[in-house]
Amino acid sequence: MADKELARIRGKFVDAVSLAVLKQLLDDLLEDGVLNDGEKDSVLEDNPTKSDRARCLIDITKRKGNEASRKMIAHLQKRDQTLFSALGLASVQPAPPENPPDWSATLIPTTEAFWREKENDKSIYTVTKNNMRSRVALLITNIKFTNEELNRSGAEKDKENMEKLLTDLGYEVVEHTNLTAEQIDQALIDFSKHRKLTETDSVLVIIMSHGKLGAVLGVNWKHGDEKPDEFPINNIYKYLGSQKCPALLNKPKIIIIQACRGEERGSVLVSTDSAVACDEAPQPGASASADEDDIENDTLQCVHKEKDFISLLSCTPGELNKARTKFVDRVSKEVVKQLLDDLLEDGVLNDGEKDSVLEDNSSRADRARCLLDIIKKKGDRASTKMITHIKRRDAELHSELFTNQPVLPDFAEPSKESKSSPPRVKRNENSIYPVTDISFRNRVALLICNKVFTNEKLNRSGAEKDEVNMEKQLTTLGYEVVKYENLTAEEINDALMKFSQHPKLKGTDSVFVVIMSHGKLGAVLGINWKDGDEKPDEFPVNNIYTHLGSQKCPALLNKPKIIIIQACRGEEDGSVLVSDSVVTDDVRPPQPVPSASELDIEDDMVRSVHKEKDFISLLSSTPDTVAYRHKEHGSFLIQFIVDVFNSSSRQDDIEELFRKVMQRFEEFSNNVRQMPTKDRCTLTKHFYLFPSQ
Repeated sequence: MADKELARIRGKFVDAVSLAVLKQLLDDLLEDGVLNDGEKDSVLEDNPTKSDRARCLIDITKRKGNEASRKMIAHLQKRDQTLFSALGLASVQPAPPENPPDWSATLIPTTEAFWREKENDKSIYTVTKNNMRSRVALLITNIKFTNEELNRSGAEKDKENMEKLLTDLGYEVVEHTNLTAEQIDQALIDFSKHRKLTETDSVLVIIMSHGKLGAVLGVNWKHGDEKPDEFPINNIYKYLGSQKCPALLNKPKIIIIQACRGEERGSVLVSTDSAVACDEAPQPGASASADEDDIENDTLQCVHKEKDFISLLSCTPGELNKARTKFVDRVSKEVVKQLLDDLLEDGVLNDGEKDSVLEDNSSRADRARCLLDIIKKKGDRASTKMITHIKRRDAELHSELFTNQPVLPDFAEPSKESKSSPPRVKRNENSIYPVTDISFRNRVALLICNKVFTNEKLNRSGAEKDEVNMEKQLTTLGYEVVKYENLTAEEINDALMKFSQHPKLKGTDSVFVVIMSHGKLGAVLGINWKDGDEKPDEFPVNNIYTHLGSQKCPALLNKPKIIIIQACRGEEDGSVLVSDSVVTDDVRPPQPVPSASELDIEDDMVRSVHKEKDFISLLSSTPDTVAYRHKEHGSFLIQFIVDVFNSSSRQDDIEELFRKVMQRFEEFSNNVRQMPTKDRCTLTKHFYLFPSQ
C-alpha cells in the first residue's frame, strides 16, 4: 500500500528532499486536489525549516490514504528520479514510459468501456445506471387547431421521430397532444412534480406547435383575440428552476422548441414557393401558394438574416488556477518581471505586493508561485487580466497553459517585429473565422456607457471604472473604440445605426458592441427613464441584431459580432436566497432606500443556489424568424436532431450535438434559410447522454 510506503521512507525523505522539489510537490498535489490552499499554506508558513515542511507534507498526505499517497509517490518520481530510486521506490512505482503508448491502446472498444471512463469524470454531469433508469422527458405536440387552417401537416412524423429518439436514449416519455396554453402550463407544473425527477440525471422538454416571439400557441389560438391562447416560453425556466423544482438542482434540463419565433423569414432573399410548411400563425388574408412536395432552388443567393452572433450577459470566467504548476515550471524570470509591471499599472497589485514578490522570494519559481497565488486570491477579474498579459508577453506559454480555451490569434498590442509578419492563425482551416493583417487593422468597437440619469437615484456609481477598463481592453485587442456616454434610448438606437455604416466595417474581421446601463428583460434603459412613463425611455436589445444583421449591414456578413450587455434583464434576483446589499443594474419599483452603510457585499451565511442554472435550450429559429417543416418528412430541426443524436450521442456532449445540428442548417444547400439558436445556456459541465444501445 502506498501510504505504508510513505511511512517507510519518511525519515530519509525528510533528510534528502530539496526545498525546490518540496515546493513542486505541493503544487502538484494542490492541482490534483489532494491538498487544498489552506493545507499548502500551512506546510509553508507554519514550518520554518525545510525538514519541518517535508515532515508536515508527508504526514498530511499519508493520513489521506492510499490514493493520495500513490499520487505523491508518482509526483516524486517525476520531480526527482534520483531521490526516488535512493528511497527504494523503483519497484513500487515504476517510471512511466518516456514515449506515449501506441495510439491503438487509447481506443475505447465498447460503449461499456466508454461508460467506465466517463462515469467518474468530475468535469461532466454525473450519470449512473440508476440515474438512467429514472430518466424522464416531456413531449407536447400540437397538430390540430380549432382554426383548421393552422393544422400542422407533417407534425405526426415529428412526434413519432422524437418519441422514438427519447426512448432510445433511455427516457420515459410523458406525452401530450393538442393542448391549449393553459393545459401546456399545467403539463409543465405536473411534470415538475414527477416522482422520477429526484433520481434522474437529466430531463428533456420538447414542445412542437405554432409560435411567436417568446410564446408557443395553444390549439385555440385565434388572431385578434383579446386574450390569445399563448404559452410564455419563460414559464419553462420558472417551473423547472431551482426554486420551484429543487429535484432538478444541478441537473441538465434540455429544452427543444419546434415553433416559429416571429413572422419574418430567416433570410434576406427567399423563394416564394411554399413546399415547406412554416410554424407561424398566418395573418388574415394571407394566401398560401400551391402545395408542392419538395423544396425548390430558384438560384437566388440566400443568406442567414441572423448568424455569427454571440452574446455575453454580465459574466466573467476564471481559469488561472488550473495552469498553476505549468506556469511555475515554465515562465521565465523576465516574463515574471513584465507581468509584475503590467499588473501594477492595472492596479491589480500595489507597490508593496510587487516588492514582496521580488524581495521575499529568491528563485524564479518561488516568485512565479507567489505572484500567481496573490492574483488567484483577488478573484476572477484579476485572474483574467493576468491571463491577458501572459498572452501578450509570451504567446507560446499562453497557448500551452490554456489549451482548453478557444484558439484565438495573438494580436493584442503586436510588437514592431510582428506587425509586418503574417498573423499567427491557421488561415487554411475552415473551422475558424478568418483573420488577416488588414482585417486586424480595421477592427472597430462600439462602447456605450450610461452613468448619469435624470433621476439621480439611478446614477451608476462605479460605472466609470467599467468604462475605463472596457475601453482599455478593446484597445489592447486592436479595436478602434467608438465611445458614447449617457444616451437616451433613441440616441442609443441612432448610435447603432451610425455604427452599422462605419467605413471600417467592410475591412474588419469582427466587431464588439458593449452597452452598459440599467436594464430590464429585453431592453436597456436610456438616461431619461422614469417608472410609470407611458412611453418609457427603453432601447430594445433586439435592435442590435436588426442594425448589425445581414440585411441592414451587409459589410458584416459572415463576421463575428460580439455583444456584451452589462445590464439587468428583469426585476427578480438570480438566486433563491441572496443578500440584499449588492448594487445591481436593474430598476425596481419605488421602495425604501437601503441604509448608507450597505456599500459592500455581505456574506449572510445563507446557502444560496442559482435560480436558473444547468439549462441549455435549442430554439428552432432566431428571434423574429420562422421555422420550416416538410409536409411529409417533418420539420428540418427534428430531422437533423434525430440524425445527429443517432450518429454522435455516444461520443459528443450536448453542446457539441446542438452545434452539429446548427451546422447542418449552415450546410443546408437549399434556398430556404433557418438558423436555430442555443439560448440561455447555463451548463457548468459537459453533459453526455450515454445511450444504452
